[in-house]
Amino acid sequence: MNLRPSPADLHLARDEQVTGSRMRRDPTWRRIRKGVYAAAMAWDALAPWDRYLVRVHAFALTHPDAVFCFESAAALLGLPVFGEPCDIHVLAGPRSPGRRHGDVVVHANVRARAVAEFGPIAITTPQETVVDLARVLPPAFGLAVVDAALRRAEFAGLAGAMQDAAERTGARGARRVEWIRERADASAESVLESVGRAAIEWWGFEAPTLQVVIRTGAICDRVDFAWPDRRVIGEADGDVKYSNDPDEARRQVLAEKRREDRLRRIAGGFVRWGWAETMALHATRDVVPVRDLLLGVGLPQVRNPKVRMLATLAANPRSIPHARLLPG
Repeated sequence: MNLRPSPADLHLARDEQVTGSRMRRDPTWRRIRKGVYAAAMAWDALAPWDRYLVRVHAFALTHPDAVFCFESAAALLGLPVFGEPCDIHVLAGPRSPGRRHGDVVVHANVRARAVAEFGPIAITTPQETVVDLARVLPPAFGLAVVDAALRRAEFAGLAGAMQDAAERTGARGARRVEWIRERADASAESVLESVGRAAIEWWGFEAPTLQVVIRTGAICDRVDFAWPDRRVIGEADGDVKYSNDPDEARRQVLAEKRREDRLRRIAGGFVRWGWAETMALHATRDVVPVRDLLLGVGLPQVRNPKVRMLATLAANPRSIPHARLLPG
């Protein structure tokens, strides 16, 4: 397994004497950390979660002995990161206390977390990283991290690690880990599907079946969510990517339209939603919450909504306020 590289090239201030470029005084450069710079154009174009990965790599350049954990390890592993986390997270040495230095949180290694080395960078093991995040992230986001990990072979043994964490009575976040463990499903193919599944539950709807194959003659279509007894189909649309070639993009759009037409002829109700609809609690001029969309195609609420749980979708308290939280 390889760690994700920095999305922007990093340059050290000490190299200025070689390059002749004065990055500290040049507005075309951005200071990422003391002594580490990236081109302003590249930095400004990055999504918040990619900026965070650049910050992690910048810290690794100046602190080669660091052992990354929590969101910092997750970003390096290519797991979902929500917004731009406020802090760089590293482990303290043996018998060293936890502490904070600016945007760097040093965590006391009281549980003797296992560590893995990937070339010059050390992190908590993939399983340790996922369990740590399941403890501290808002529940739907933690579920998305665990679902994403379960889809990858290098996270073998995660289910056992989750169960061990959930059974540690009184341990921080044990109940949250248990909630996630009971719902984690590798069948969820995207972060939006994972977060959407939590929202569907909290709005009081029946749990959907994931990745259902529907046959129409000789054609098989797979759908994200289905309630077969209710003849309702749901599709979670994240960032839909079409070819840069206009002709190929047109073919892709037409193929998707034909697919949707087939499904609408079979289903009693068909509905699509994206990030905005998933995260919304109230209807606006531009956004209809997933609750209203599902009610509109005849899916009944079988339980009272869990308003406090739904409110956790609004923000990630571990990320920089007002930064874009999710794609789309």
